[in-house]
Amino acid sequence: MTSFLLVFSPENDHPIFRRLMCTSPSTFFEIVKRLKDDPSFHNNSNNPQAPAKQQIACAMFRFGHYGNAASIEDTATLAGVSTGSIVNYTEQVMIAILNRHDLYIKFPQDGDADKKKAKEWVRSRTTRAWEGGWLCADGSGFNLYQKPGLHGEGYFDRKSRYSISCQVSSFFTFLSLS
Repeated sequence: MTSFLLVFSPENDHPIFRRLMCTSPSTFFEIVKRLKDDPSFHNNSNNPQAPAKQQIACAMFRFGHYGNAASIEDTATLAGVSTGSIVNYTEQVMIAILNRHDLYIKFPQDGDADKKKAKEWVRSRTTRAWEGGWLCADGSGFNLYQKPGLHGEGYFDRKSRYSISCQVSSFFTFLSLS
């Protein structure tokens, strides 16, 4: 069965492809090119795995959506595969990314010089209060089913939902895909 996620031609259906994959076709195919040879996409079984392109498409669809749109069941229906395949695809894509982390994430090599460069970047693009920083942080909210019984109002967010915030901080320097 052909995956609905990959039916759209990036040349002819660019807006639909972008909406499904949450990225441009050129970026998607560059990601596929860089990850497709990872051992996580290959096995020695008589039942070969789905092509890396299909596995990456399913994972990227889930990464780019939230709530019901990113459910395993809905992604499986859209992709024309089983729910177990969607779980496996997502895991295999993450393994491939983590196996190649040294190509995409650069840890500071010479300590003080890298920190100084990062601090200068922060100083030039943010408020003065943050000029001494060299970490990046990202926060995401995880929606709750209902208002918590204890201190429930504390979980009410700016988007008028009850959620728990998760914050990740790192000192990584991310390299460009181009």
